Amino acid sequence: MYQEILIKIWQCLSSFKGDSSIHTWVYKVALNTSISYANKEIRRMNFTMRWDEQKVKLFAESDGFESNIKEKQLAILSNQLDQLNVIDKAIMLLVLEDISTKEIAEIIGITEPNVRVKIHRIKNEMKLKL
Repeated sequence: MYQEILIKIWQCLSSFKGDSSIHTWVYKVALNTSISYANKEIRRMNFTMRWDEQKVKLFAESDGFESNIKEKQLAILSNQLDQLNVIDKAIMLLVLEDISTKEIAEIIGITEPNVRVKIHRIKNEMKLKL
């Protein structure tokens, strides 16, 4: 995947217009390449991500989940993140990386209000399941 992303960045470098930061553009190319790959391989693979437990814990504590989240709850939360569709996983990964909603919108290719709605819905759904 890493090689595919680097090849895609190299191939698309001439199309970079400078409308956004190079950081945002690279994220977008990497994410789109990953999503394309996942869409092609979704039937053959179980798309799971390795969530940074510390970031998931900080996310949970900052968003009104139980203040002293336990390991079992953290495992459930990570499992819930794994159950998300590819786009929602990508959004939550970017949220955990402290990327702004504006940049997430540019990377994913949806509007900023749509990103905020998706984040809000994902958080509410996870609160209910926890």
